[in-house]
Amino acid sequence: MEALIEFLPLLAFLIAYKWHGIYAATASLMGAMALLLVYDRLRHQRIPPMHLASAALVFVLGGATLWLRDERFIIWKPTAFFWALALACIVSVLLRKPLIERLMTAAAAEAFVGVALADWSLVTLVWAVFYVVMGMLNLWVAWNYPQSTWVDFKVYGITALSFVFIIGQTVWLTRRSRPS
Repeated sequence: MEALIEFLPLLAFLIAYKWHGIYAATASLMGAMALLLVYDRLRHQRIPPMHLASAALVFVLGGATLWLRDERFIIWKPTAFFWALALACIVSVLLRKPLIERLMTAAAAEAFVGVALADWSLVTLVWAVFYVVMGMLNLWVAWNYPQSTWVDFKVYGITALSFVFIIGQTVWLTRRSRPS
């Protein structure tokens, strides 16, 4: 159920786009992100940093999109988010606190017992590369295809690619784990 709630802003964006275009979709995304933050605060008494970062980008770039009537700002949002995550991954490895270790063990600690720091660092750097490529791919689709194709890519393509990548990383990491 929690995972479904996280997809509601994306769903709101898609529905509004299909019915009323990019500006309505942007406004819907901004509203849905605000509701997600309220939900997080009420349900969990805290707002996850990833939700906060994504919402901040949505509010800033979405606001610019609506104010300036220029969809390029909202198109840049996934790229800015991915590249910020890539930078966070790289910095976390340099600090010897791999970000992906913290995220994946928070989701399923028992699956990753005994995974070595070197393995977590490698996976985190692979994620950094993935995020850089995803940011570039977002811009490539946006600048080379019609807006409707970019919206479909944003909703379906990014979600599918991320899901496949997560599954691959999870399988690799569970093979590196040692039973306790």
